[in-house]
Amino acid sequence: MRKRFLALLLSAGLFLTGFTTAPVIAQAQTSEETEPLGDIHAGAKKLADTGTKSAFVGSTNSTKGDSYWDQFSGHVYYDQLDPDEKALYDKLKAMSDKYLTGTTSAKRRTLNDGSSGYYTDTVTFSDMTATQAFSVATIFFFENPQYYFYNDGIGYTDPIDSYLFDIHEPGTVSLGVYSKYANGSSRRSYTQQYRNAIDSYIQGASAYSTDLAKETYFHDELASTISYNQNTTDYNEDTTESQSASSAFLLRNTVCAGFTKAFSLLLNSQGIENVGVTSDSHAWNEVRINGRWYITDVTWDNNRWPSHAYFNISESEMQDDDQQWAHSPLMYYYGIRPACTTNHTSSVDACDLNAQAQPDQNTGNNSSSGNTSDNNNPAVTPGNNDNPTIIPVTPSPQQVTPVRPPKPTSFSVKRVKRGTLSLTVKTSKKVAGFYIYYRLKGEKIWDTKYVRVSGKSKTFRISGLSKNKSYQLRAFSVDSDGKLSTGTKTRTVKS
Repeated sequence: MRKRFLALLLSAGLFLTGFTTAPVIAQAQTSEETEPLGDIHAGAKKLADTGTKSAFVGSTNSTKGDSYWDQFSGHVYYDQLDPDEKALYDKLKAMSDKYLTGTTSAKRRTLNDGSSGYYTDTVTFSDMTATQAFSVATIFFFENPQYYFYNDGIGYTDPIDSYLFDIHEPGTVSLGVYSKYANGSSRRSYTQQYRNAIDSYIQGASAYSTDLAKETYFHDELASTISYNQNTTDYNEDTTESQSASSAFLLRNTVCAGFTKAFSLLLNSQGIENVGVTSDSHAWNEVRINGRWYITDVTWDNNRWPSHAYFNISESEMQDDDQQWAHSPLMYYYGIRPACTTNHTSSVDACDLNAQAQPDQNTGNNSSSGNTSDNNNPAVTPGNNDNPTIIPVTPSPQQVTPVRPPKPTSFSVKRVKRGTLSLTVKTSKKVAGFYIYYRLKGEKIWDTKYVRVSGKSKTFRISGLSKNKSYQLRAFSVDSDGKLSTGTKTRTVKS
């Protein structure tokens, strides 16, 4: 297999300026207008609403590192990955812990375009395409914001053979590191600074006993004390670190990716379930409060501070206000992110933190108490508490075994006329739809097409292809929750 070291910045369009490398995931999964659902949060998964506080603190991932840092890992996405995806995720975490808690230095690598950057050691992946591996890595970045030294760049060797165009050996993934944090010895001091900054927020939150009060505290502290990076000229991501929570905690000047990761890290530390979500131009959080999932966008509230306009609202409420569709998730979130269907109510209003401060207890229950009216006072100060009493919560991991739809049993492709292909996909059981990945032979970027299915098979066409060119195609089935099956073998046909 002919290998090249390539690199992508999977920032989901979140950089202000400065990088022109197109995020492959975005191109591969948003180029087709036939998405399975029409609303801006297509593919959200409705998770169980128990109404109780999560029993876990931090990650339930199988790979454990330093006990302090593990509390900042999320688990919602991880729990829904298939075994191959979890294997890659676990390798990324084990490798990342080595850089976070040790003094291993990142290595400068020259990329295929002649540029260079700092990258970690490589980890291998198998039984998946590079596109799937990119999805796992992107989810990993947002679910593990404690790895502040990452710039969201991904270096890889493609598992697709350049000549046979088939997956026949493992690919590799390496994560990009900001140059300031490349040297392992100097990174140690930054890690301590990062920890000190985080601990100051956690100590402040210890004055409150409910998830809602803690969420309010973290939201208000971030929105009121950290500035949004308005610099759109001479933008240097390597110095602004905007794709990392470090820009929020250490530089106190960030963009939406930094706000999202910082907020997620703090919520994770309190065992409050949440996820980070990205579109092609924005990032935000979804948070589980009182047993229900809501959207919270710290960035948009920061830009309007003092404001709780985007605090614990539903998808429909966001859609009504978001005329630019900035909150339209990229397709790799399809079927794994929660559905935020409950409209904003008084029970999820931001708390009056002065009334909520309870310095003598930290029960960690998941119910709202006291005054739950909106609080638009930017000068929120928790009660004095030099020695807070913290009652530890014993983790109770929840392992979720993902159930995927059946893999297509038959996938045939034929040309019906130049530039138009006819596809027939069949499965052993009824499914909700089929996803087709297709690309020109020799290209790295996949386009996609989704078709609905009311049964076990479907025949349909893909038109508008380059005439007399060879195309590669793979088929996946999709269930009603948006989960994808494993893919078929690649088919190659002339258009």
